[in-house]
Amino acid sequence: MTGRRRSAILAGVMLAAFTAGVCSTPAQGPAQAQPNPGRFEFLVVESFDARYLGDTPGHLGRASLGRKSPRMALGDPVYRQSTRVGKVSHLNWNEANESLEVEFDPDKDQRVAIGDAVWVELGKAP
Repeated sequence: MTGRRRSAILAGVMLAAFTAGVCSTPAQGPAQAQPNPGRFEFLVVESFDARYLGDTPGHLGRASLGRKSPRMALGDPVYRQSTRVGKVSHLNWNEANESLEVEFDPDKDQRVAIGDAVWVELGKAP
């Protein structure tokens, strides 16, 4: 085999290996488990001590709701896994962006941190 032919074969093998690697890589990453349809799950993205005089500490989280109706109200419990960590104190539904922003007051003795995954049960239509 000549050097030129050997180089061409090696280049072809390398190109095939590269193409196979690119084609087998998932573009969107691994499939995520389907979220619980009876819950609105979101991440805590902001924590505050008090926004105005007489206010209490609170946390804020948001996530995409999709085309579902939120069906939740002020005072609904907020959970981290199966532990209640607070209650809803403010809701902001942006229907155009299909997102919901939830502010909640923490329960006593519950530490909530930025990045915590929490959830609120979605109610049923009246």
